[in-house]
Order: sequence, then structure tokens, then C-alpha cells
Amino acid sequence: MLSNYEISVLESAARTANINSADQQNLRHRGVAILVNVSAVGGTPGKIAQLDIQAKIGAGYLSIASFGLSGRSLSIANPKEIHVSNYIGSHADVTAAMLDLVSSTATICTTNAAYVYVGQLYKFGLVTIDLTATVASADGGVMVVEYWNGSTWTAVAGLVDGTAITGNTLRQDGSVTFTIPSDWAKGDGNGITSPEVPLLYFVRFRTTTSTGTDAIAQSIVPSRTISATGQYGFVLAPVPFSSGSATGWTMPAIQGVLPKRWRLTVIHEDQSNSITYDVVASYLM
Repeated sequence: MLSNYEISVLESAARTANINSADQQNLRHRGVAILVNVSAVGGTPGKIAQLDIQAKIGAGYLSIASFGLSGRSLSIANPKEIHVSNYIGSHADVTAAMLDLVSSTATICTTNAAYVYVGQLYKFGLVTIDLTATVASADGGVMVVEYWNGSTWTAVAGLVDGTAITGNTLRQDGSVTFTIPSDWAKGDGNGITSPEVPLLYFVRFRTTTSTGTDAIAQSIVPSRTISATGQYGFVLAPVPFSSGSATGWTMPAIQGVLPKRWRLTVIHEDQSNSITYDVVASYLM
């Protein structure tokens, strides 16, 4: 039987629609760690887009912490939840520029040996690339996307390049999608020295031929939905949550105080496909 220190919030089930947990009674704690355990996904997986911790107030509820996976403000401080590196002979950290979405840019894939590395705390199967008015010329060939399997870089399966026009990549804004690898391993940013590298899942992409005009990217952002098996952690804490070292940093955190009565709402982005998961919580402090 789970104690007040660790509780079951949602039992394991295949779900397609948004769901609210039962009301939870917090007796003496100020924070909580939420663990979503995804045990199965379909051929076309469902997607969890947001987690809300809501305070019970009278007969209603008020959201006090929202982990909006597909749209929340992404961390660009070290260690990062996401890392974007522009490799042109050496690595340049362009994370802040690529998550800025508005004002900052980066020239990418300047030769067929120049890579863009995209890493994230959780596995992903989609990278959205927004270009400025300067797109690649129609001579770049196709996009090559590889993932790290623990020993070598390997081509992803199921690649669909939404930036391509008539067989040439980086010609328009679009999403690059691929099958989430079953043997995807964390780490190996291939020379990236940032402290979060051992914690992230990386892909890298390049063009097959060098372009006459190089594309300038406005933003490069991996999908923020949960759509693969694994464990996903989130923290609400009354003080800044830090392990003190990059190797122990594994959970996005929001600063705040857990109320005495609360519930968890799980919001699904794709409500036509199922994803099987349970949720447990451990009280903090």
C-alpha cells in the first residue's frame, strides 16, 4: 500500500482523451514529483501535451502549475532540457537563438558535412524548422537524419522531410518526422561540451550536397509531446529545484507550493490514438 509520501494518481490504462485524477489530500508537504510511466503506444501513438496541477478551491479548481510540453517556455539555461548545436567544423551552441522563435537566427547546413545537432531530455519523433526568407537554393539534395544508438550514428527510419520541395531540402518551413528509435541512447553530442549532453537524446541532420545559397533558420524545436514508452518526471517545489550536478538533473521543475487539496489533469494532443500510462507522485519536503 502506498503511503502519503508516494501515491498512485492515475492507474495504468490506455487513454485517448483528457483526464482528471481524483482529488488528492496533501497533509504536510510543500512540493511534489510527478512520474508518468508510459508502458505502451500504438502504431500511431497518442500524445500527451500538457500536465496541470490544480488546487481545489471550494467546488472548483485553479491551475497552479502547468507543464505544457508542446508550448511552454523552454529552458535555455545550463543544464538545458534542449540543446541545438550548429556544427560547421566545430560546434556553436545556438540553443538560445533557435528557441527564441522571433529575433535570433542561424545559418545552417553550409556544406554537406555541416550538421545541426538537436538534443532533448525526452525522446521525440518530430523537429519543427522555421526558416527566414532566406531558404536553401534548389541544389541541396535530400536531408540525412541520424540518431545515436550508443556506439554509432544511424539513419532514422520513416523519415518525412516537410521542408523539401521537389526533392531538395530546407526550401520551406516544415516539420521533419521520423520513427522514434527503439535503441536510441542518450549522450554523445559528438564533441558538444555542455553539461547536459549525457542526459539528452540527440539526432543530427545535414544535406546530401552543398547548397549555393545556405538556409537561415529562425527556429529549430523538437516535439514536446510524450509519445514514446518510458518514464517522464516533473517537479513542483517551493524552492529552485536542483540536484547540484548535471548528472542528477532529470526533471523539468516549476517553483511553487503544493496546496492541501489538489488534482492532476492530463491533456492529450491527439485524441484519436491511444497511449497507455500510469501516474504516481512522491511528496517533497
